[in-house]
Amino acid sequence: MSDPIPVRLRRLPEGRFQQALQVGGNGRYLRFEMVSAGADFPAGSLLEIETGSWICLGELVQREGLQALVHVEHSIDRARLPAIEETWS
Repeated sequence: MSDPIPVRLRRLPEGRFQQALQVGGNGRYLRFEMVSAGADFPAGSLLEIETGSWICLGELVQREGLQALVHVEHSIDRARLPAIEETWS
């Protein structure tokens, strides 16, 4: 990945969003660099990850300082979200 992608991460179910940068990925694993050290995301945390174009749900598998590795379980393309919402409503 050439340029870091700005994202927002939050611990589920009711955590506050924290700023981070997606700095890499391999298959279903995404690597992030947290913008601040104050995020309370210990290994095993369930996370929601948001960008302007997609939403992901996953589990934090490794955290070292500001570096985080997340295993993505589900992802939704925001462009397809209205059709999904219409189907389920």
